[in-house]
Amino acid sequence: MKKILLTAVMLLCIVATLCACGKTAPPAASSETAVEVPEAVVIRPLENPMDLEMLSDCTLAVSIKEGDVYKDEEGNLQMKATVYTYDVYDMVDIAALKEGDTVERLGEEVTVSTVERRDDGAVIINGGIENGGLELICHDTTVFYETRENDAKAYYALGEVVLPVADTFVFTDARDLDKDPMHYTASEMLAEDANIEYHFVPSNAQIILEGGVVTALQRVYIP
Repeated sequence: MKKILLTAVMLLCIVATLCACGKTAPPAASSETAVEVPEAVVIRPLENPMDLEMLSDCTLAVSIKEGDVYKDEEGNLQMKATVYTYDVYDMVDIAALKEGDTVERLGEEVTVSTVERRDDGAVIINGGIENGGLELICHDTTVFYETRENDAKAYYALGEVVLPVADTFVFTDARDLDKDPMHYTASEMLAEDANIEYHFVPSNAQIILEGGVVTALQRVYIP
């Protein structure tokens, strides 16, 4: 009888061992959950298509100084001007902008530490202008561009050009809000008694070209 009981116990132990060997222990519970961090990206301005050697029908932000409107040796009216432009960014890129990304700004890379999106659509990066950051606003709902104090665009110089001036050229000066705009022909600008203050900068001055010829110079008020 004892022999039979001993044999039964041994069989039960063998079966239990075989069952245990056929099971895989569950993985230990982890106290930490892996969080996927979005990859940082570099946002660059859209390519500027302007070619100063191939100017035709366009409006250009410029700076000019006294003597830059003149007659050449053959008596033809000419204008020498420095042409400016500004960086623009794809609105899809700016919509996806996040902390940790990098924005290329005027050729330099700025790491984004904070992003604030205002109700008016402006995107404030790194605390905005007052804190050494930048402010981007949307233009025509297609691109963003940087603004500075008094909402001036962040212009930078592309280069200098000399352009022919049309006989019908008109300079419209609306820089004084308390006066009606003044209008001058090229001859009146060249006159010795012309009372024109030469403060033409890209934020207040632009020229209009038709067929590569300057037909107008316009100056507006800036705060």
